[in-house]
Amino acid sequence: MAEYADYIAELSIPRGSALIGKRLSEIYPEADKADVAIFGLIRGGKRRYGTSANAELKASDHIVIEAAP
Repeated sequence: MAEYADYIAELSIPRGSALIGKRLSEIYPEADKADVAIFGLIRGGKRRYGTSANAELKASDHIVIEAAP
């Protein structure tokens, strides 16, 4: 049986997304239900790890996640 490693990915927030205006911390419970870890936020090409939990999401933000395949 093959073993699979977790994946790290960036999810882009598109214009018109229901996530726009929500704080990153507001989506933690939904991520936990899906067994996804949120590592941080990238905005304007800059990583915002550690300080991103209270950031309001904007179109073109990228959420950094880890998840199993």
